[in-house]
Amino acid sequence: MHNMIQAFASKDRIPVSHLSTKTPGADSFLMPVDTFLPSKTEMESIKDEYKTMIQRIIVQHVDDFRDIKVADHIYHPYMAQSKKKSEIVPLGVYDLDESTIHDAIKIGEIMQSYVPKNITIPLFGDGLSCERINDAQNSRISETTFCDRLEGIEPAISEWHKRLLFIQDLFKELFNGSSLTEAGTLCHAKNMLGFRNLKSDISQSFNQATEFIDIVTSAYVVACAKEALERVGSQQQSPEEAFQFVVAEVLRVAWHPPNGLTSEEKTNNNNEDNFEDSYSSDDEDANGTTHTLYKYCKCHEDRGGMMICCDNNYCKEGVLV
Repeated sequence: MHNMIQAFASKDRIPVSHLSTKTPGADSFLMPVDTFLPSKTEMESIKDEYKTMIQRIIVQHVDDFRDIKVADHIYHPYMAQSKKKSEIVPLGVYDLDESTIHDAIKIGEIMQSYVPKNITIPLFGDGLSCERINDAQNSRISETTFCDRLEGIEPAISEWHKRLLFIQDLFKELFNGSSLTEAGTLCHAKNMLGFRNLKSDISQSFNQATEFIDIVTSAYVVACAKEALERVGSQQQSPEEAFQFVVAEVLRVAWHPPNGLTSEEKTNNNNEDNFEDSYSSDDEDANGTTHTLYKYCKCHEDRGGMMICCDNNYCKEGVLV
């Protein structure tokens, strides 16, 4: 197989020249864990996006709510710039093989030649291409100038490849080939919808996988909405009230806060005195015996602090939930 490289430049519609390119000086080991985890505000924002997408699917596929008006777009600060058409300039096709370090360096030099002096811009590609460019930069780390060290380019995984990895992980987690006859599973849906050419390697059938996930997601939302709608049938409600009830029910099923905690429980966990109460609950089995149920692990060993996963190496259930 003969490899070649195709390159193009795209104008960034959102201005970023005012942002600093310097690496933050903070020591990551001294930063609190909360810095790397979604905040309550961010989680509420994601939940609102869930709600908007659920509303769109229901209005599109459930006849009872066809006339309900929902948001066409999820607002963000750069909507005006994002609406503009992309300006793309072809940079040519190069007879170079990025799998060799020699050609990877040449590719880096070509891309560096388009970058203004002392400016760093992202160079997008798939995950493997980014690794090749990283290797090329490492091989030039002892050079004396900014350009010779290829510091004007910053390898970054392109958006489509992030989506590919997400769908690949989703299939690894939720797709099971042995569930062909079980209605409601991805394997059963794949067969029923005729996606027989959908391969386990998503990179070989990316468009089909994307279409399949869109269809199945809509189907699950509609099925849940229909079930909720049956409970509304006997009640005297306006279409808008019924719609809000159905959306709330679907959101309740679809939305799972991180680590299995609700917003109220997260607030309680800020108080160390309530640690045991907020991380466990009591449950009574059929024999009347009361058991303490821990949301994180069943080894029941508390080592202090906010536990994300069990720190006991001998605990077989010390995993994220």
